[in-house]
Amino acid sequence: MHSRFENVGQFEVKDLCETVDEASVADITKYVPKVIAFKKAGVPDRVIEILPMLERFHDSFVFIKMWNSTCHGVQDLNPALENVVEQICEPVFAR
Repeated sequence: MHSRFENVGQFEVKDLCETVDEASVADITKYVPKVIAFKKAGVPDRVIEILPMLERFHDSFVFIKMWNSTCHGVQDLNPALENVVEQICEPVFAR
């Protein structure tokens, strides 16, 4: 999955973001593109949904401590992305 987007420079924006008709956007300077690269790479919707929260908290000392603490309780050393969401992300976000 990761290797497909390893060299992002070879892609056009339309390969990574949802296209939109400029005429349908009221203020193009305030338009925020919808990134679809993860979906195209086969990342499950459940994982994509939590990415904004991970981005929001990734610099938080408390979040990192809770994340690491929760990870220590997980037995699977190589869990699938869906399992990471279920076993780590959701419990940390619930705290």
